[in-house]
Amino acid sequence: MRRLLPLLLACAATMAHAQTTRCEAPDGKITYVNGGCPAGTRAARSIDAAPPASDADRKAAEARAAADRKQAEALDRQQRAADEKLAKERAAQAARDEKQARECAKLELKRRHAQEDFDRASAKKRADAEVKLRRAGEAYAAQCPPG
Repeated sequence: MRRLLPLLLACAATMAHAQTTRCEAPDGKITYVNGGCPAGTRAARSIDAAPPASDADRKAAEARAAADRKQAEALDRQQRAADEKLAKERAAQAARDEKQARECAKLELKRRHAQEDFDRASAKKRADAEVKLRRAGEAYAAQCPPG
């Protein structure tokens, strides 16, 4: 009896982790067996018949899944915040660019008026008009990028 006990335990362990095999007969009949295929059939594939997960394993997997969901949600929040920050920065840059364009348009207008004043200035006022034109050109060059 003592010799049979280890043999029975080994058989029980083998049955717990046995593979289910899909056997196909030449006529198309399919059978599933926990072991070798019957005579006249061939093994098509084997499926591991793993025991179901224990409650502890299931709870641990659910806890990992919940932690993964929380981490994914946190990453989504971070990404949305980064996207919003980038959108605000782009909007602020666009506003600065628009303000710069308006300022350059004003300086260009002043420069054109100074050029017209210089062109129409009499010989007596030409030196003053030239200074005004030079200053308008310098202001434009300092504030507005070439191009």
